[in-house]
Amino acid sequence: MAQTSGIVPVEKLPLAARKNIRDEFDANIGNLINAVSDLLGQPYKLEVNFHLFYAYAVAADSSWVKSSPGVAAFNYFESFHTYLKDFTEEGTYTDAVEAFNELVTERRISLEADPSVTYSDCRVRDGAFELTFSSTSPGVNVSYACQEMPKRFDEGLFAKDPDALPMIAKRNIRDEFERKKEGLLARFKEELLGADVGLMADYTAIWKTLINSDVNLEYSTQNFGRVLYSYFDGLASQMKSKLNKDDMMVEGFIEAVPTLQLCVEVAPQDYSLKNSYHEIEIKDGKFIIRTTPRYFGTNSDSAAQDIVDLL
Repeated sequence: MAQTSGIVPVEKLPLAARKNIRDEFDANIGNLINAVSDLLGQPYKLEVNFHLFYAYAVAADSSWVKSSPGVAAFNYFESFHTYLKDFTEEGTYTDAVEAFNELVTERRISLEADPSVTYSDCRVRDGAFELTFSSTSPGVNVSYACQEMPKRFDEGLFAKDPDALPMIAKRNIRDEFERKKEGLLARFKEELLGADVGLMADYTAIWKTLINSDVNLEYSTQNFGRVLYSYFDGLASQMKSKLNKDDMMVEGFIEAVPTLQLCVEVAPQDYSLKNSYHEIEIKDGKFIIRTTPRYFGTNSDSAAQDIVDLL
């Protein structure tokens, strides 16, 4: 733990504090270290400088941390473990495990003071993952210190490679699009009287277009898969209402779109759309719904409302 705000570590901890550290931290931290290391597949250390942690508690007059520094510190790490289990999906989400190990090269999780933090937070810094507390409010909002863990790792990965698709977006694609794709395919098959379609969206290309625009990426990152699903869901609904399982209408669509590839694309932000928020086009035998970064997800349910006019 690095000292900030001129706080100097105490030379000797009070007897009651030492006993609390022995009974509540030292006696339990080993199991937590093993659990964290098992989740990440690598040996990790959980570290706290109690002489400095206690000094912050004295300076802030935190009666709880002064009387129970072992409990307080253990609670920070226990909360970290809870969020880590969620972040890595009990160690099964490979992308999260690999990202953690890639950025936390020191294999160290530490408890640190940060004067810029309101109560508690977390960060990746100098190869370590740090649980941070306000230098004036140690022990406050302990259970929320790691709630931004996914965001912190995406920030670290973005700094290394801005073109890489964020984990938050990947997870949303998996949960809100890929896991629901079979249902969409079944709906298209029904509307096209048995014809099988393909659903196409180049995630990396879309992300590169988004980051090369001036839009706020937070919405797109958190809702990437949901937005893609909404475009295809809207297209299926438009087919149902406009083609209406009519033999002639369905045949006309299949003739116009012989590949039966249905695509969502995002054009650069300076691209002029034919309509306000999106456009549809048949090109190279593919049916394309196109939008721009500014309108990614806007009125997606009506993007293909002019489908019949295109045939």
